Amino acid sequence: LLSNDKENSLEETLQSYRSALRELRSILALLQTEVDSSEELLNLTLQEALSLTRSQRGCLYEYDEKHATLSIRHIACINEEPEPCPSPSREALRRILETRLPYRPHKGILYVPVVLENRVQGLLILHEGSTPTPRKDIARLTLLMNSAWRILEKRRLELLKDTYYKAIQNMQ
Repeated sequence: LLSNDKENSLEETLQSYRSALRELRSILALLQTEVDSSEELLNLTLQEALSLTRSQRGCLYEYDEKHATLSIRHIACINEEPEPCPSPSREALRRILETRLPYRPHKGILYVPVVLENRVQGLLILHEGSTPTPRKDIARLTLLMNSAWRILEKRRLELLKDTYYKAIQNMQ
């Protein structure tokens, strides 16, 4: 028979796996949701990110590599506080671009870069709750953001392709 400590440890491990499975199912359901616009997908993704990290506030920015700036062209922002979501400092942005890893510039703020094909495409900025987001949740968050971004890129390519085909048809 198992000792109480081992039994409790196994129960905690089982609960952790169940929780992780629920979170991954939630991410999968989100990514399979039919949406009418890219903005709707961004907002749903941001809501899921806030839920996953138990954060109150977050913004998602697109990174413009050509101009080395964060663009609000495709921004989603959920903010329950009066002040706006901050932009990262140049030093923080430089660090994110160099390491391509999540980064906490100070307590309560989490930057999660969106990386596709080894290039930073976007940046999620979260104001964490009273406790820092655990590493395993940051890994799930990274998976969520990168997967949603791939869907957005695919939609953009499909729209460009449709526009291209229509232009060719109009020329004939």
